[in-house]
Amino acid sequence: MKWEYGQDCTNFVSKALHYGGRMKQRRGGRKNLSRWFRNNIGWKRVDSYTWAGAANLRQHLKKHRGGREISRYNVHPDDVIFAYYKRDRQWNHAGVVTGDSRGTISITQHGSKNHTTPSQWLKPKKITAVSIIRPGRRS
Repeated sequence: MKWEYGQDCTNFVSKALHYGGRMKQRRGGRKNLSRWFRNNIGWKRVDSYTWAGAANLRQHLKKHRGGREISRYNVHPDDVIFAYYKRDRQWNHAGVVTGDSRGTISITQHGSKNHTTPSQWLKPKKITAVSIIRPGRRS
């Protein structure tokens, strides 16, 4: 999928959930955490805060889609992984788990590398926590 933002990770994950996972959009106010959508008004892109922001998407999946936090020992492809950045003091990056081979998780993302692992994420020590959410309801 093509990049549409300078920081495109959550947009990438949202498109994967919508187009690949068939999660339905929920229209409404852009800042409402229960809403999740992308929209074009003329030439301007107007995505919801939950579509385009990692912390907001994480909250949306947990509180409004029946998503649950899971252990990295129980991870499956299609789970969504979030990274907490120490400097930003928030969940500020997202990717999709695309594989699990003998305990090594593969992550696909829009970031400095399109394919990576949690240990590569944690290597620069900018990330202090990882949260893996298994999305629930698709509607």
